Amino acid sequence: MRLHLPSTVGALALCLASSYAYAQKENEIAQSEQEGRNAYFQKEYSLACQQPLTTLNPLAATLDEAAQQEVTLEGGLGYRAQLNSQGEGYLQLAITEWNEKLVIFHHADLILDLPGADVTGSRIKNFQCPEQEKLLTHFNTHEWGSYTLKLVGKPDQKIEFSIVKEVKR
Repeated sequence: MRLHLPSTVGALALCLASSYAYAQKENEIAQSEQEGRNAYFQKEYSLACQQPLTTLNPLAATLDEAAQQEVTLEGGLGYRAQLNSQGEGYLQLAITEWNEKLVIFHHADLILDLPGADVTGSRIKNFQCPEQEKLLTHFNTHEWGSYTLKLVGKPDQKIEFSIVKEVKR
């Protein structure tokens, strides 16, 4: 059996070049999508950058604690807090309107979960204030009621996050 090394190397090089070109195209598409979102949601993203932060001490460490500290989102909320020793924190939101859409501005290493709501965009760079090095996540709630935001990061991590409503268009 004879091995044709030059053609194998050539095929491998072609495959790697194709993979690189594909990854580069995906990055261009992702960048374009982020630019489009930043243009469309410019008002909300600017508000998220400027949202005053209140120290929330302590941030609820369990779902039961969160239920006793429910907050209503009027215009926007902003918090400084610390996650518990398991790297978790909870904030119960009172949603007062049907089909409420929220934008959460948060540290890149935080994982957010809002059970009962749909994620309509995540890990979006905020071009309105890139110096803050935070990301945006969009959630869509479907009905009024209580929704508990779960934040997951490192044990005892100090965090900052803000929540604003999407402007109805």
